[in-house]
Amino acid sequence: MSDPNPFVSNGICYLGPDSEADDLMFPCGNAALGHKACCQAGDMCLANRACFNGEFGVTYLSGCSDPSYGDESCPDKVVSDDQPWVGLVYCNGTSNQWVACAQANNAETIISADACACPTPTASRNIAFEDSSILENVVQLPTSSGGSVIWQPGHVPTGTTTTSTPEPTDGGGGGGGGGGGEGKGGGGLSVGTKAGIGVGVSVAGLLILGMVFLLLRKRRRWGLGKDNGEGEKVEPGDEQGTPPIELPIVPDTPSELGTKAARPWSMRSELDVVAASKKTSPLAGNGGSKLRPEEGEEDGVGGEARKEGRVAELPG
Repeated sequence: MSDPNPFVSNGICYLGPDSEADDLMFPCGNAALGHKACCQAGDMCLANRACFNGEFGVTYLSGCSDPSYGDESCPDKVVSDDQPWVGLVYCNGTSNQWVACAQANNAETIISADACACPTPTASRNIAFEDSSILENVVQLPTSSGGSVIWQPGHVPTGTTTTSTPEPTDGGGGGGGGGGGEGKGGGGLSVGTKAGIGVGVSVAGLLILGMVFLLLRKRRRWGLGKDNGEGEKVEPGDEQGTPPIELPIVPDTPSELGTKAARPWSMRSELDVVAASKKTSPLAGNGGSKLRPEEGEEDGVGGEARKEGRVAELPG
Protein backbone atom coordinates (compact mmCIF):
# COMPACT_ATOMS: atom_id res chain seq x y z
CA MET A 1 0.00 0.00 0.00
CA SER A 2 1.44 3.37 -1.03
CA ASP A 3 1.91 6.21 1.39
CA PRO A 4 -0.66 9.04 1.42
CA ASN A 5 0.12 11.83 -1.01
CA PRO A 6 0.68 15.14 0.83
CA PHE A 7 0.18 17.11 -2.38
CA VAL A 8 -3.56 16.54 -2.66
CA SER A 9 -6.51 17.76 -0.63
CA ASN A 10 -8.32 14.80 0.91
CA GLY A 11 -10.82 14.39 3.74
CA ILE A 12 -14.11 15.68 5.13
CA CYS A 13 -14.47 19.03 6.85
CA TYR A 14 -16.53 19.76 9.97
CA LEU A 15 -17.99 22.99 11.30
CA GLY A 16 -18.14 21.66 14.85
CA PRO A 17 -18.44 18.34 16.65
CA ASP A 18 -20.09 15.84 14.27
CA SER A 19 -21.33 18.69 12.05
CA GLU A 20 -20.16 18.32 8.47
CA ALA A 21 -19.38 21.42 6.47
CA ASP A 22 -20.44 22.18 2.92
CA ASP A 23 -18.85 20.12 0.15
CA LEU A 24 -16.96 23.22 -1.02
CA MET A 25 -14.93 23.21 2.20
CA PHE A 26 -11.63 21.29 1.69
CA PRO A 27 -8.90 20.24 4.15
CA CYS A 28 -5.66 22.22 3.80
CA GLY A 29 -3.78 19.09 2.72
CA ASN A 30 -4.28 15.34 3.00
CA ALA A 31 -6.18 14.53 6.19
CA ALA A 32 -4.81 10.97 5.99
CA LEU A 33 -1.50 12.40 7.20
CA GLY A 34 -3.14 14.19 10.14
CA HIS A 35 -6.06 16.51 10.76
CA LYS A 36 -6.05 19.78 8.85
CA ALA A 37 -7.84 23.11 9.07
CA CYS A 38 -10.44 23.64 6.34
CA CYS A 39 -11.06 26.47 3.88
CA GLN A 40 -13.25 26.97 0.82
CA ALA A 41 -12.23 25.47 -2.54
CA GLY A 42 -9.65 27.59 -4.37
CA ASP A 43 -8.87 29.72 -1.29
CA MET A 44 -5.52 30.19 0.43
CA CYS A 45 -4.92 28.51 3.78
CA LEU A 46 -3.12 30.95 6.09
CA ALA A 47 -1.23 30.76 9.35
CA ASN A 48 -3.26 30.49 12.59
CA ARG A 49 -5.77 28.19 10.76
CA ALA A 50 -7.25 31.22 8.98
CA CYS A 51 -8.33 31.41 5.32
CA PHE A 52 -8.45 34.06 2.60
CA ASN A 53 -11.02 34.30 -0.18
CA GLY A 54 -9.67 36.31 -3.10
CA GLU A 55 -13.02 36.73 -4.84
CA PHE A 56 -14.57 38.75 -2.03
CA GLY A 57 -11.36 39.77 -0.21
CA VAL A 58 -12.50 38.09 3.00
CA THR A 59 -10.26 36.71 5.76
CA TYR A 60 -12.14 34.13 7.82
CA LEU A 61 -12.14 31.02 10.06
CA SER A 62 -14.04 27.89 9.03
CA GLY A 63 -13.54 24.35 10.41
CA CYS A 64 -11.26 21.29 10.39
CA SER A 65 -11.13 17.62 9.39
CA ASP A 66 -11.55 16.29 12.94
CA PRO A 67 -15.13 15.00 13.49
CA SER A 68 -14.88 15.70 17.21
CA TYR A 69 -13.56 19.19 16.56
CA GLY A 70 -11.02 18.72 19.34
CA ASP A 71 -7.77 18.68 17.33
CA GLU A 72 -5.42 21.65 17.52
CA SER A 73 -5.97 22.19 13.79
CA CYS A 74 -9.60 23.18 14.50
CA PRO A 75 -9.96 26.98 14.75
CA ASP A 76 -11.70 28.65 17.66
CA LYS A 77 -14.43 30.73 16.04
CA VAL A 78 -15.00 32.45 19.39
CA VAL A 79 -18.37 33.91 18.43
CA SER A 80 -20.12 30.55 17.93
CA ASP A 81 -19.03 27.09 16.88
CA ASP A 82 -22.38 26.65 15.16
CA GLN A 83 -21.61 29.21 12.46
CA PRO A 84 -20.12 27.78 9.24
CA TRP A 85 -17.51 30.54 9.23
CA VAL A 86 -16.71 33.87 10.90
CA GLY A 87 -14.99 36.93 9.48
CA LEU A 88 -11.73 38.36 10.81
CA VAL A 89 -10.51 41.94 11.14
CA TYR A 90 -7.07 43.16 12.22
CA CYS A 91 -6.95 45.68 15.05
CA ASN A 92 -3.50 47.17 15.66
CA GLY A 93 -4.01 49.40 18.66
CA THR A 94 -1.55 48.42 21.32
CA SER A 95 -1.39 44.80 20.15
CA ASN A 96 -1.64 42.73 16.94
CA GLN A 97 -5.12 41.33 17.48
CA TRP A 98 -7.37 39.62 14.97
CA VAL A 99 -10.98 39.92 16.03
CA ALA A 100 -13.76 37.52 14.96
CA CYS A 101 -17.06 38.86 13.62
CA ALA A 102 -20.29 36.85 13.40
CA GLN A 103 -22.16 36.62 10.08
CA ALA A 104 -25.83 37.43 10.22
CA ASN A 105 -26.76 35.44 7.11
CA ASN A 106 -25.12 32.29 8.49
CA ALA A 107 -24.15 31.23 4.94
CA GLU A 108 -22.55 27.83 4.38
CA THR A 109 -20.00 29.21 1.91
CA ILE A 110 -18.22 32.50 1.32
CA ILE A 111 -20.56 34.60 -0.77
CA SER A 112 -20.17 37.95 0.96
CA ALA A 113 -19.22 39.22 4.39
CA ASP A 114 -20.92 41.41 6.93
CA ALA A 115 -19.15 44.58 7.94
CA CYS A 116 -16.53 43.85 10.55
CA ALA A 117 -14.87 46.68 12.47
CA CYS A 118 -12.57 46.89 15.41
CA PRO A 119 -14.39 47.71 18.66
CA THR A 120 -13.42 50.70 20.75
CA PRO A 121 -10.52 50.23 23.19
CA THR A 122 -12.90 50.01 26.13
CA ALA A 123 -15.40 47.69 24.48
CA SER A 124 -15.17 43.92 24.67
CA ARG A 125 -13.84 42.10 21.61
CA ASN A 126 -13.78 38.51 20.36
CA ILE A 127 -10.06 37.96 19.91
CA ALA A 128 -9.37 34.94 17.70
CA PHE A 129 -5.55 35.17 17.79
CA GLU A 130 -2.67 37.64 17.72
CA ASP A 131 -0.36 38.01 14.73
CA SER A 132 1.00 40.61 12.33
CA SER A 133 -1.24 42.45 9.89
CA ILE A 134 -0.18 40.15 7.02
CA LEU A 135 -0.75 36.47 7.70
CA GLU A 136 1.63 33.98 6.14
CA ASN A 137 0.43 31.85 3.22
CA VAL A 138 0.57 28.11 3.87
CA VAL A 139 -1.07 26.18 1.04
CA GLN A 140 -3.28 26.91 -1.97
CA LEU A 141 -6.37 24.69 -2.24
CA PRO A 142 -7.63 23.17 -5.52
CA THR A 143 -10.99 24.06 -6.99
CA SER A 144 -12.21 20.45 -7.00
CA SER A 145 -12.19 17.65 -4.45
CA GLY A 146 -9.09 15.46 -4.55
CA GLY A 147 -7.16 18.02 -6.59
CA SER A 148 -3.55 19.01 -6.10
CA VAL A 149 -2.56 21.55 -3.49
CA ILE A 150 0.31 24.02 -3.79
CA TRP A 151 2.43 24.28 -0.68
CA GLN A 152 3.99 27.68 -0.19
CA PRO A 153 7.74 28.11 0.47
CA GLY A 154 8.67 27.08 3.98
CA HIS A 155 5.60 24.86 4.44
CA VAL A 156 6.31 21.95 2.11
CA PRO A 157 5.89 18.67 4.02
CA THR A 158 9.16 16.87 4.76
CA GLY A 159 9.94 13.22 5.43
CA THR A 160 7.32 11.96 2.99
CA THR A 161 7.71 9.88 -0.15
CA THR A 162 5.49 10.45 -3.15
CA THR A 163 5.33 8.78 -6.53
CA SER A 164 4.27 11.93 -8.34
CA THR A 165 4.24 15.63 -7.71
CA PRO A 166 1.65 18.03 -9.09
CA GLU A 167 2.84 20.99 -11.08
CA PRO A 168 2.27 24.34 -9.34
CA THR A 169 -0.50 26.60 -10.59
CA ASP A 170 -1.35 30.20 -9.89
CA GLY A 171 -3.13 30.67 -6.59
CA GLY A 172 -6.62 32.14 -6.60
CA GLY A 173 -6.23 34.55 -3.67
CA GLY A 174 -4.87 35.10 -0.21
CA GLY A 175 -2.14 37.45 -1.36
CA GLY A 176 -0.08 34.58 -2.66
CA GLY A 177 -0.03 31.76 -5.10
CA GLY A 178 2.39 29.78 -7.16
CA GLY A 179 5.21 28.43 -5.05
CA GLY A 180 5.18 24.73 -4.41
CA GLY A 181 8.48 24.35 -6.25
CA GLU A 182 10.12 22.74 -3.22
CA GLY A 183 7.56 19.98 -3.27
CA LYS A 184 8.61 18.64 -6.65
CA GLY A 185 10.10 15.22 -6.91
CA GLY A 186 13.71 15.41 -8.07
CA GLY A 187 13.61 14.76 -11.77
CA GLY A 188 15.94 17.40 -13.20
CA LEU A 189 15.30 18.81 -16.64
CA SER A 190 12.84 17.12 -18.95
CA VAL A 191 13.93 15.42 -22.14
CA GLY A 192 12.36 18.17 -24.25
CA THR A 193 14.18 20.85 -22.27
CA LYS A 194 17.52 19.07 -22.67
CA ALA A 195 16.93 18.63 -26.40
CA GLY A 196 16.08 22.30 -26.75
CA ILE A 197 19.24 23.31 -24.90
CA GLY A 198 21.33 21.02 -27.13
CA VAL A 199 19.87 22.46 -30.32
CA GLY A 200 20.34 26.01 -29.09
CA VAL A 201 24.00 25.38 -28.21
CA SER A 202 24.64 23.78 -31.62
CA VAL A 203 23.08 26.67 -33.52
CA ALA A 204 25.05 29.19 -31.46
CA GLY A 205 28.27 27.28 -32.18
CA LEU A 206 27.61 27.27 -35.92
CA LEU A 207 26.89 30.99 -35.90
CA ILE A 208 30.14 31.70 -34.06
CA LEU A 209 32.15 29.56 -36.51
CA GLY A 210 30.53 31.32 -39.46
CA MET A 211 31.38 34.74 -38.05
CA VAL A 212 35.01 33.71 -37.43
CA PHE A 213 35.28 32.37 -41.01
CA LEU A 214 33.92 35.59 -42.51
CA LEU A 215 36.24 37.69 -40.35
CA LEU A 216 39.32 35.69 -41.39
CA ARG A 217 38.31 35.87 -45.03
CA LYS A 218 37.84 39.62 -44.84
CA ARG A 219 41.21 40.08 -43.14
CA ARG A 220 42.87 37.90 -45.76
CA ARG A 221 41.49 39.99 -48.61
CA TRP A 222 42.49 43.16 -46.85
CA GLY A 223 46.04 41.85 -46.37
CA LEU A 224 46.38 40.81 -50.03
CA GLY A 225 45.62 44.38 -51.09
CA LYS A 226 48.72 45.63 -49.30
CA ASP A 227 52.37 45.46 -50.35
CA ASN A 228 53.95 42.08 -49.70
CA GLY A 229 56.96 43.67 -47.99
CA GLU A 230 59.21 43.74 -51.11
CA GLY A 231 57.71 46.78 -52.79
CA GLU A 232 55.61 44.55 -55.02
CA LYS A 233 51.84 44.75 -54.82
CA VAL A 234 50.02 41.45 -54.83
CA GLU A 235 46.55 41.56 -56.29
CA PRO A 236 43.71 39.46 -54.85
CA GLY A 237 43.57 36.02 -56.43
CA ASP A 238 47.33 35.98 -57.09
CA GLU A 239 48.54 34.82 -53.69
CA GLN A 240 51.81 33.41 -55.04
CA GLY A 241 52.68 36.68 -56.78
CA THR A 242 53.92 37.04 -60.36
CA PRO A 243 57.49 37.75 -61.36
CA PRO A 244 58.09 41.36 -62.31
CA ILE A 245 58.32 42.18 -66.00
CA GLU A 246 61.89 43.06 -66.99
CA LEU A 247 61.92 46.15 -69.13
CA PRO A 248 64.90 46.98 -71.36
CA ILE A 249 67.35 49.37 -69.87
CA VAL A 250 67.03 52.82 -71.37
CA PRO A 251 70.34 54.64 -71.65
CA ASP A 252 70.68 57.64 -69.43
CA THR A 253 72.38 59.74 -72.13
CA PRO A 254 69.78 61.83 -73.90
CA SER A 255 69.79 61.93 -77.70
CA GLU A 256 71.61 64.84 -79.23
CA LEU A 257 69.25 66.56 -81.57
CA GLY A 258 70.55 68.65 -84.35
CA THR A 259 70.95 72.28 -83.56
CA LYS A 260 69.63 73.21 -86.94
CA ALA A 261 65.92 73.43 -86.66
CA ALA A 262 63.76 72.77 -89.65
CA ARG A 263 61.71 75.64 -90.94
CA PRO A 264 58.14 75.39 -89.87
CA TRP A 265 55.87 73.89 -92.50
CA SER A 266 53.64 76.85 -92.34
CA MET A 267 56.39 79.00 -93.83
CA ARG A 268 57.40 76.66 -96.64
CA SER A 269 56.32 77.23 -100.20
CA GLU A 270 54.53 74.78 -102.36
CA LEU A 271 57.49 75.22 -104.71
CA ASP A 272 59.53 72.93 -102.41
CA VAL A 273 58.06 69.84 -103.95
CA VAL A 274 58.62 71.04 -107.52
CA ALA A 275 62.16 72.10 -106.84
CA ALA A 276 62.95 68.80 -105.23
CA SER A 277 61.58 66.84 -108.17
CA LYS A 278 63.65 68.80 -110.71
CA LYS A 279 66.89 68.22 -108.83
CA THR A 280 69.02 65.77 -110.76
CA SER A 281 71.17 63.23 -109.04
CA PRO A 282 74.61 62.23 -110.30
CA LEU A 283 73.45 58.61 -109.93
CA ALA A 284 70.45 58.99 -112.17
CA GLY A 285 71.94 56.72 -114.73
CA ASN A 286 71.96 53.69 -112.46
CA GLY A 287 68.49 52.64 -113.40
CA GLY A 288 66.63 54.25 -110.58
CA SER A 289 68.98 53.03 -107.89
CA LYS A 290 68.23 54.36 -104.49
CA LEU A 291 70.06 57.46 -103.63
CA ARG A 292 72.62 57.01 -100.94
CA PRO A 293 72.36 59.42 -98.14
CA GLU A 294 74.79 62.17 -98.33
CA GLU A 295 77.57 62.35 -95.89
CA GLY A 296 76.39 63.65 -92.58
CA GLU A 297 72.77 62.53 -93.07
CA GLU A 298 71.26 59.78 -90.87
CA ASP A 299 67.86 58.21 -90.61
CA GLY A 300 66.04 57.92 -87.34
CA VAL A 301 66.26 59.67 -84.04
CA GLY A 302 69.59 61.14 -82.98
CA GLY A 303 70.90 62.28 -86.39
CA GLU A 304 70.73 65.64 -88.11
CA ALA A 305 67.70 66.46 -90.13
CA ARG A 306 67.85 65.23 -93.75
CA LYS A 307 69.00 67.95 -96.11
CA GLU A 308 66.10 69.55 -97.85
CA GLY A 309 65.92 71.05 -101.28
CA ARG A 310 65.98 74.71 -101.80
CA VAL A 311 63.14 76.48 -100.19
CA ALA A 312 61.84 79.50 -101.89
CA GLU A 313 61.10 82.23 -99.56
CA LEU A 314 57.91 84.02 -100.24
CA PRO A 315 58.09 87.71 -100.27
CA GLY A 316 56.89 89.60 -97.27
